[in-house]
Amino acid sequence: MGIMKIGEIAPEFTLPNKDGKLFNLKDFAGKPLVIFFYPNNIGWVCTREVCYFRDSYEKFIEMGAEVPGNSPNTMDNHKKFHAAHRVNYTILSDKNGAIGKLYGVNGLLPGRVTFVIDKNGKIALNHHTSWLSHSSHIENSLSVIELLNSQ
Repeated sequence: MGIMKIGEIAPEFTLPNKDGKLFNLKDFAGKPLVIFFYPNNIGWVCTREVCYFRDSYEKFIEMGAEVPGNSPNTMDNHKKFHAAHRVNYTILSDKNGAIGKLYGVNGLLPGRVTFVIDKNGKIALNHHTSWLSHSSHIENSLSVIELLNSQ
């Protein structure tokens, strides 16, 4: 399966957050969702990306969108990372990478990949991939959400 394309229905999934609370995609029907996949809770680029989403989170909320991050780290690892970096949104534990595979994000090689899902559950930003530009994920996502909100 390749990476999800614009207009495709986003695959349903349920994953635990740092506290074991389950996050289900269908619970966010009717609002935009920005899902970003990142390789690990270590490394300066991953940390900067997560923190840039943290610092921009209120903008997403003001625009009616929710932001879950997704990485293969364990719930315990996410709990420590959340506390150390004061993360203010949900980071999901896709421990075996199954959800990443559903979206066509396979392992670490694609780098950081971000999808915007519209209120109808369709992919609106098929993927923004960048190894080194953590801020471009946020900028592109906000632009897509602004466009979705104007339609």
